[in-house]
Order: sequence, then C-alpha cells, then structure tokens
Amino acid sequence: MYRGIMAVNRDPRVRAFALEHLAQELKHLAFFDDWLTSRDTSALLPLWRLSGWALGLLAGLAGPRAVFTTVDAVEEFVVEHYGQQLTRLGESGQWPELYQVLWRFCADEDRHRWDALQRHPAWGRSGIAAAWSRVVGAGSKAAVWLARAF
Repeated sequence: MYRGIMAVNRDPRVRAFALEHLAQELKHLAFFDDWLTSRDTSALLPLWRLSGWALGLLAGLAGPRAVFTTVDAVEEFVVEHYGQQLTRLGESGQWPELYQVLWRFCADEDRHRWDALQRHPAWGRSGIAAAWSRVVGAGSKAAVWLARAF
C-alpha cells in the first residue's frame, strides 16, 4: 500500500508518512517471509501484494485525506486480525516467542492507525470516509477469507 502511495503522491507530508510506515512494514514482511515456508503461505500472495499496491495508488491519487483514511481503515482491520491471532496463541500457550513478536507488530500497526487518524481528524469521520472505510474493511476481510481458502 505504501509503495502505491509513493508511486503517485508528491505531497511531502504524505511521502514522509508513507516512507516511515513502509520501513516498519518491510521489517514485518521480512519476519514472515523468513518464518513461513512456501507451503504455509497463500497461493494468492502475489495478488494481495498487487492489491495493496493498487489500493495505495488509488488513495495516493485521491490525495492526503484519502491516504490517511485508507491507512486508518486497513490498520484498523490489521489490528483486529492480530488481536484474534494473539488471543488464539495466548489461550493455547504455544509459541510464546511468536506471541511477543506479534504483539509488537500489532502495536506498530496500531501506531500507524493513530498516526493516520491524527493527520485527518476532521475529515476522518465524514460520510464519504466512513463509506470508504467500510469498503476497505470488507475487502480486507474478504482477502483473509480467500487467503485461508487458497
């Protein structure tokens, strides 16, 4: 998503925001790329990466408010998704090291969300933003469902 934003948006504030968050996202991706085998990943992973880039591109073209609203919506979903995984791991007592890593990643994603929210507080609750957030959230949920299936 952040690379898609960077591809089209020239606003220095947006670019600084995207670069900062991209750096953390790349660390998260590197962890999962190292930890998971190809058997453990979805066959649709290339499609998800393209979809994330396209979502960032669309938001970047629409401007700063759309960028921050999109990041807020995506990260809200991601934090919820991490929370579900953390609950399962916590209840099972398995992989305490993984639990700690996921907890840190979840905290990073929550900071990304709050950073985006702070950059668009007035517009962030408009009808258009709320509708867009629902679309992005639904798309994120559908992507997870499909990833589990394939």
